Amino acid sequence: MIKQPILVTGIHRSGSTWIGKVISSSSEVKYIHEPFNVFIQWANPFRKLGIQTKQSPFSYMFEYIDDKSSLTKRKKVVKFIKNFYTLNTHSVMHEIGKIRGVKDFERFRHELKSRTQRPLLKDPIALFSSEFLAQELNCKVIISIRHPAAFIASIIRKNWGFTFDALLDQERLIDLHLLKYKEEIKEFSRKEYPLIDQGILVWNIMYDFVNQLEAKHNKDWYFITHEQLSVAPLEEFEKIFQYLDLDFSEDVINQIELSTSGKVKNDLNRNSLDNIKSWKNILTKEEVFKINSKTELVANKFYDDDSWI
Repeated sequence: MIKQPILVTGIHRSGSTWIGKVISSSSEVKYIHEPFNVFIQWANPFRKLGIQTKQSPFSYMFEYIDDKSSLTKRKKVVKFIKNFYTLNTHSVMHEIGKIRGVKDFERFRHELKSRTQRPLLKDPIALFSSEFLAQELNCKVIISIRHPAAFIASIIRKNWGFTFDALLDQERLIDLHLLKYKEEIKEFSRKEYPLIDQGILVWNIMYDFVNQLEAKHNKDWYFITHEQLSVAPLEEFEKIFQYLDLDFSEDVINQIELSTSGKVKNDLNRNSLDNIKSWKNILTKEEVFKINSKTELVANKFYDDDSWI
């Protein structure tokens, strides 16, 4: 029997990896990294015989799928996602195809065993299809929200742009959810704008969509800001574990303390309180004013004026 999957999503650079890694520190959970990535290819032990490697069924990054998508598409997506956490011929062949030595064989044994655990899909790229996944896979959904200044500072630090064609080509997504942004998306598809402007538009699009989701699912999904988690990580993660019906074990508590104390510093481990306003070290006052003024209609749904100080 497949245990109820967990979906952790939200805009990229919103802390979804941190949340996913903490939850998967539970011995009950199997972590699955971004299955919606269009570049995924499956290992195939029979590739030398001319048998093609199975590729992702997705056509776009941040693809929108709902109950009106073609039946063929929906079936392919569900089957593909389940291959990450179920035991079947295809998933076993995929894992066998990655074996190159003794260590790989040990990893293979561990992977097969992990498929009896509860699957956690960590994927910001799946945000627009979160309702579809909740319905088709019976996922419990956690959506991470991050302050616009923090998000934009993060993509500037990483030098991460955004390809707006992936949105513009999805007419159903635009017509149903992003119509107010259609002309801006067209303009940003034609010309490469500075990262701060890209970030403003992406944040508005993504969290306007999240606001729509919260209005519909605030009783059965879990919406949490990165800042809430950073201020009181033990208390807030305990609430998340209660929502997921998972044991808030000593191992989990240790992982939370490791990832928030700042004793080890990397993308997943840092001083969580210091990190809340780290955007002040990256953005100028003029940039913060610009971000505030251009995101306020959406940001006011999640953050108050004090969050900009």
